[in-house]
Amino acid sequence: HPDTCRLAAWTCAGSTPGLGDHGLSIGRRGRHGKGGNRAVHDDACAGDAPEPDRERRGQRAARGVSYHVLGAPSALLRRHSTTLTHATSPRCPPLSPFVQMSTSLQVLSAQVNSILGVTAREALNASGTPALEVTVETIQGTFSAMTTIGPYDNDTQRFGGKGLLKSVDSVEKLISDKLVGRELNQPSIDALIQEEPTPPANVVLAVSMACCRAAAKHSDLELHEYIAQLGNVSDPCIPVPVFSVINGADAASSPLHLKSVTVTPVEAGTFEEALEIGVNIQAGLVGTLENSGHKYTNVGSTGGLAPPIESGLEAMRVVMDAAKDIGCEASVMLGLDMCSGKIVEGLGDGDAEGEEDAEAKEAKDEDAGEITYDVAKWVKGGNRSLKTGEDLTEMYIEWLVKFSVLSLEDPFHQKDSPSFMQFKERLDAEIARAKEREAKLAEAVEGDEPGDADEEPTVRNTATVGNDPACFLQLVGSATCSTEAEIDRYHEEQTVNTLLLTMAKGRTVSGAVSMIGKAQSLGWGVVASIETDSAETPDDFIAHLAVGCKAGQLKAGGLRGGEFVSKYNALLRIAQSEEAPPYASRSFRSFSSSS
Repeated sequence: HPDTCRLAAWTCAGSTPGLGDHGLSIGRRGRHGKGGNRAVHDDACAGDAPEPDRERRGQRAARGVSYHVLGAPSALLRRHSTTLTHATSPRCPPLSPFVQMSTSLQVLSAQVNSILGVTAREALNASGTPALEVTVETIQGTFSAMTTIGPYDNDTQRFGGKGLLKSVDSVEKLISDKLVGRELNQPSIDALIQEEPTPPANVVLAVSMACCRAAAKHSDLELHEYIAQLGNVSDPCIPVPVFSVINGADAASSPLHLKSVTVTPVEAGTFEEALEIGVNIQAGLVGTLENSGHKYTNVGSTGGLAPPIESGLEAMRVVMDAAKDIGCEASVMLGLDMCSGKIVEGLGDGDAEGEEDAEAKEAKDEDAGEITYDVAKWVKGGNRSLKTGEDLTEMYIEWLVKFSVLSLEDPFHQKDSPSFMQFKERLDAEIARAKEREAKLAEAVEGDEPGDADEEPTVRNTATVGNDPACFLQLVGSATCSTEAEIDRYHEEQTVNTLLLTMAKGRTVSGAVSMIGKAQSLGWGVVASIETDSAETPDDFIAHLAVGCKAGQLKAGGLRGGEFVSKYNALLRIAQSEEAPPYASRSFRSFSSSS
């Protein structure tokens, strides 16, 4: 098989008719030497060789001479008879080495697109706690993937209960036998690894990602190209980066109730230009914070700065001041991760176990009455500051009046449907009023009349975002949109218009591709994202997924940490390749929803 010969990188000792120049060699091993399994030759293969020749062959067999294919992968040697050793009887002389080589090649060629081995181990994530790394071995090499999600072992004697030895064991007990010998077909593999008994979520995801990398290699495609094929995407694109520049809440040791303030270079024409804007803003933000009296003291868990700021307005102001100082204020828009599920009050704590406890929790949630949010939750030693959904709506409108905001992520808890509806109605009314005001000002300019300077201010951004005529503000579902059923629900309510997709939500590569396709079919925007609730690893799979599925936006954290920069570097390599996909640029929503 030509692929077998080429990819195993064997060496050729000479030209052999029928074999060409494929780089093959035959080696000899003594019976007691190191090597693979032995295949005993049948007596029927003795043939009609002349007696002296048969005698020499018998003597050679008695000494335990074996022929083997050099350079075969170790997993293949473990599972197949790539070493052919003959019986010691003179009645069973060895075959010609070329016949033995042909037999070995048949074994190898049958395994060209198959999985030869699956292993796992504990690695470390960016916080020094265990992450699961799975390695898939094929005839073309080894392919690995890392995940940071649980479940953990809860063994307090190891890593404070965050060990992953149970997950490692489940790869050998539940995965290896399922996959070894299977052809590299992503949809069938993803379905197979979720069959009963189902392995832990981190095992399923890591195995799926590693197999996807292997399948891409065996298809002679770049990873993002292979993912595009899985999603039937004919025109992948490089997404616009979403940089996390300020961290708060549980992502930092600061009192800020926002989890992150992000910057998106919406006007950049190339990925390189967008990356430079993000680098310059985050570098200049240190000086801006010092000039504002906020000493730079820490870095958050998603790669942004963590200054001691309590006010969301103040956090947005210092970011836009930094953008203004480098002359790109008009080229960027802000994003706000409200992590409302972390500051909600009065609902169940989500720790209930068992059917009765779950039902009791659901009943408690239904009887909780009006949902409130503690925006001072992260202020150490401070009093609670409870706000209703209506209060948050007014706060958000105030922010939209003062700053150019692109995205609001999880503005309310997923059970707070009334607040979602109220905010959407208020937002639509404010945008309509802003457009009306703009029209009046335009008429006044044409008639050389002064405008009404005393009119109440309206939301700052009245232009559509991402070249999407139906979107003026991205209402992003993160914790609120974890399944395709929830996507349908929020689409029906028209209260969310953008999906934040992490690999954990999809459970497998196929699942993630399906969720993105579902959101795009409804006209939603998509933000591919790292796992923001757990420490990150250098694995850059999410960047390739964003390109292949033309997500349009990639939220890969800030630029303070190699585990975040690795994703942006992956995009940079793709952008600078010979056959680079186009950059989404200003069309990051309309590009992703185009056919």
